[in-house]
Amino acid sequence: MVICPYLHDGEDVSVREAFGVGLAATRHIEFDIWQDVHCLGPERAFQFLWDRHPGRDVVIVHSDMRPMPGRPPGSWYDELLDYTRRFPEAGILACNLYSPPRDEESPTSVVQCAGGTLDGGVISHINGRVASTAGDPGVDPALLTQVRRVPWATFGGVYIRRAVIDACGPFDDRYQWAYVMDADYCLEARARGFEVLQVPVALQHDESRTTKPLMEARPDLASHIQGNTDLFHDKWRGRHDLFSATAPDDASAKGEVQALPSAHD
Repeated sequence: MVICPYLHDGEDVSVREAFGVGLAATRHIEFDIWQDVHCLGPERAFQFLWDRHPGRDVVIVHSDMRPMPGRPPGSWYDELLDYTRRFPEAGILACNLYSPPRDEESPTSVVQCAGGTLDGGVISHINGRVASTAGDPGVDPALLTQVRRVPWATFGGVYIRRAVIDACGPFDDRYQWAYVMDADYCLEARARGFEVLQVPVALQHDESRTTKPLMEARPDLASHIQGNTDLFHDKWRGRHDLFSATAPDDASAKGEVQALPSAHD
């Protein structure tokens, strides 16, 4: 089940157009597109939607996301499901997200998020322009073709198995409105033995297109981010083992992300 909450009137129309809802190529994909009229916040809206589809795995997309240009509208979904079958040990599988070009001169290969990191406990993610030459400081294009263990995944363009939701339950109710909760939930899942994978499936994401204007209009919402971050660090202070994506019994793996062999290798 693909779930997509949205805030503003008319956004559901753009979501349906972007993802080709109703086209022959997407008739096998079930969508639940729902307006968060009470501004629960994105994570609580995800939770509301997955709660009304008990027993179902969910794929979360945002109203500011769309398939990559030139690709069949349902291909991203089919590719993502293929990875869920190839890596049954993974409880959460996330797509690589790319920023849409801002104008004709802007680069088209800018990574918005290719996996969360927790270097020193700092919540961040892999992003930036894709490197074009050896020695270029941008994102290594080889990274974007790999299946990788990551410490956490952003909850957009992400597949979450129902077993994870059943094991972890709702989001921690101490967090407020938005942000940080996806990182927290991934650590909850990993603490219970589930793996979080970044897979080479691509979607576009016009990052925070709806939440940024909302925070500008309501500064109280933006103030929650620091409180959520502080809570995250207090909660996980004793579990630095979860800040790396390396499996505890895999001494050969290095760093914050770990590439995995293809299931067909």
